[in-house]
Amino acid sequence: MHRLSPLILTTALRVSAVEIPTFSPAEFNVRDFGARGNGRNNDTASINAAIEKCSSGGGGTVLFPAGVYSAASIHLRTNVRLLLDAEAVIAGAADGYDQPEPNPFDRFQDFGHSHFHNASLWGENIENLAIIGGCIDGGHLVEDDATPGKGDNCWFKE
Repeated sequence: MHRLSPLILTTALRVSAVEIPTFSPAEFNVRDFGARGNGRNNDTASINAAIEKCSSGGGGTVLFPAGVYSAASIHLRTNVRLLLDAEAVIAGAADGYDQPEPNPFDRFQDFGHSHFHNASLWGENIENLAIIGGCIDGGHLVEDDATPGKGDNCWFKE
């Protein structure tokens, strides 16, 4: 089982005590966008819709009530806080990941270190992001080169 700690993610983003993110009071519940959180249905589209609505409206908090949210390629955005209930889990889905981006250096390094768009969570040029609470579980991510529709980026193992 692969798990990504929100604490480690925050550290990786180099957030210091002086740069604590602040967010609009707006809240967007992923269940209001169709997410089921039952661990069987792929909730990616619902989660991404909630994040996009939050970010495009100036930011705020995307709420994940208790449940297991199977997801692939969650698109992180600026000014968004993902707030997971203590009993909420985002688990890597079996398929449905974005296609890996082109990389001219593929032949020189491991596929997983060359591509990020087929990760469980990814974003580019993001500012003011936080992931708080719950658990992120790599689930069905693979450790070798991913075939189309599969995800291969999981940085931490349990």
